[in-house]
Amino acid sequence: MVNELKKLSLSDEEANLYYLINEYRESLGLSKLSFSKSLTTVARAHVKDSHDYTPRLQLDERGIQGNLHSWSHFGNWSGGAYTPDHAHAEIMWDKPGELTDYKGSGYEISVYHSIGIDPQLALDLWKSSPGHNAVIIGEGEWSFIKTVGVAMDKNYSHVWFGGDKDPAGYYDVEGYEVVHP
Repeated sequence: MVNELKKLSLSDEEANLYYLINEYRESLGLSKLSFSKSLTTVARAHVKDSHDYTPRLQLDERGIQGNLHSWSHFGNWSGGAYTPDHAHAEIMWDKPGELTDYKGSGYEISVYHSIGIDPQLALDLWKSSPGHNAVIIGEGEWSFIKTVGVAMDKNYSHVWFGGDKDPAGYYDVEGYEVVHP
């Protein structure tokens, strides 16, 4: 399945991360998530922005430092510091609509590792964090999650989740059955 995804212009890391997320969900008796083209576009843009400008080091208007969900002001989007208190949540929620035709809100989990990141390490770190794990498995307030977009390069990985239909479509592989929103 990973090799088939790589034929669809996905990197080895992206294909593996998507597969590992769904393998983990299935191990818990949960359905697989569809692989959104739009949310992957957003994830890729954020990985590039994270590498190029390190927006997590920005301060918001209150002087509070942002985190990995922050975006620079050097792109085709609204930038700003996403702070731990979620005071600027629209920076995240609105990003899919700013960068693609995806109509729903987007929700992101992110990881940075100074010596590099790979799909298994990223998933293991997220699984060990109750908040991130809840998003991946669609627990509680995240039960509406149906689709995902992933990107990973060097030190960063961003995974975007949503519950709405993607007008750009999905990365589908014959024989790997998923339900689209």
